[in-house]
Amino acid sequence: MKDILNNSILFLSFYFLIVFQTSFAIHFPFFQIFFYLTLVLLSALIVFESPNSYRGVFLAIFVGLLWDIFSITFFGFYILTLGLPALILKIFLKNYVWFVPQES
Repeated sequence: MKDILNNSILFLSFYFLIVFQTSFAIHFPFFQIFFYLTLVLLSALIVFESPNSYRGVFLAIFVGLLWDIFSITFFGFYILTLGLPALILKIFLKNYVWFVPQES
């Protein structure tokens, strides 16, 4: 139950960040940092989460879906540009960076 609540809060916070970015911050040039803030927070979540958790990859796909809904590019562009690098980063970190003890 606690994990569902944490995931819901995480997804809702990214949702509100993207809605704020696309509806309000787009009118002010000094708020363009929010586009990069979303990417930085997403990357930080992927890097600092557990090696066996793929919550960051699912969140990247969700953020890509939201960016697709609020953008004028073809549908699926941001899902691919956020989902695939997140998955590649997760696999790279799991195989080459994080120490996962091997059971013998």
